[in-house]
Amino acid sequence: MKTVGQRLKWLRQQKKKTQQEVAKDMHFKNANTVSRYENDERRPDPETLARFAVYYETTTDFITGITDDFKVENQGFQPDLKLFSFRLKQGLETKEISEETAAEACGVKPEYIHKLMYNPDKLPGVSTLYKLADLLDVTPDYLGGFVDDPQGRSPHTPKPKELTEFLNNENVMFHGVPLTDEDKQKIENVLIGLFWESKQMNKRKKK
Repeated sequence: MKTVGQRLKWLRQQKKKTQQEVAKDMHFKNANTVSRYENDERRPDPETLARFAVYYETTTDFITGITDDFKVENQGFQPDLKLFSFRLKQGLETKEISEETAAEACGVKPEYIHKLMYNPDKLPGVSTLYKLADLLDVTPDYLGGFVDDPQGRSPHTPKPKELTEFLNNENVMFHGVPLTDEDKQKIENVLIGLFWESKQMNKRKKK
């Protein structure tokens, strides 16, 4: 397989999909669009290339011929960082949100937002990913490059852990001493109080 089109066709066949199915799943106008990509009559732009990589669970390096290893490393699903940075940059520009405003909303430095937009080495932490997605009115699943639907969901997307579930289900220790059920309940009560106090303070700030 020497061309981008040949690799796209091979990946589709490996996934046992028709051109019509790919077109529907990836929200292309029709199957002819897929056919033109596979016949090298049209070259995918960077975003479409990244979308193909996500859809076929491979890398843009494989599709473009940089490597012949089509499997994603480290097992499990790996998001395409190029697609993430593209969606973040496009989303902030469309919403006319500055790097400084995004940084303030996420509790990080503007330099970090700039890095995420242009040269990320990994996805941001769960908290930042979810806050950025909220700013852009999309799901973190879409922003992270796990789905093509702006409101779609994916089981591969990192999820925040519910603190109460953590306390109830895990063998939690404090300074090496296991917490009893009574200890866990006391901690949960304190956290609930702090949580609602914080909510009230935020409401007063917005007035």
